[in-house]
Amino acid sequence: MVAVACMTTCGVRAESEERSDTPRNKMTPFMLGLVNPVQVPSDTYDVYGMRIGLLYAQSHAMFGIDVSTVGMTTGDMLGVQLGLVHVVEGYGRGLQVGVANISFDRFAGMQVGGFNYANQFQGLQVGIFNSATFIKGLQIGVINFAERMIGVQIGVVNVIETNDMPFLPILNGYF
Repeated sequence: MVAVACMTTCGVRAESEERSDTPRNKMTPFMLGLVNPVQVPSDTYDVYGMRIGLLYAQSHAMFGIDVSTVGMTTGDMLGVQLGLVHVVEGYGRGLQVGVANISFDRFAGMQVGGFNYANQFQGLQVGIFNSATFIKGLQIGVINFAERMIGVQIGVVNVIETNDMPFLPILNGYF
């Protein structure tokens, strides 16, 4: 049992996993990028650790800390993203702090910035403009928008499209 746990932790795969037809991305503990594709390693890698993007860095998945002016993740993200613009195409979990935070799939956690968007969001959005197709949680901002919501909006303009009263200033909610 201890040997299996050690092999799993150390990254040793079982023989059945080696024969899988599912392609696996290469992993790296650190990525440094100037402007993609001028980065080490390439954008096909999964980062398990830290990504630093001086101007624009891109990886398939990002698990850890991302400090990038513009950071693009074409797969899933788990961790903390700090910088100006963050884009996650897969499932994002954690904290995004930037001028613009965008998650095209699902995001669970907290987005803090000027513009925050997630297709499906669970958690807290704090910003000038917060938007989600569906949200479970809290939006605090100047303008808050949701097509569907279970939760509360606090701001100057609050819109929940499917609510009986879709627009309310200061406070809006649906449960």
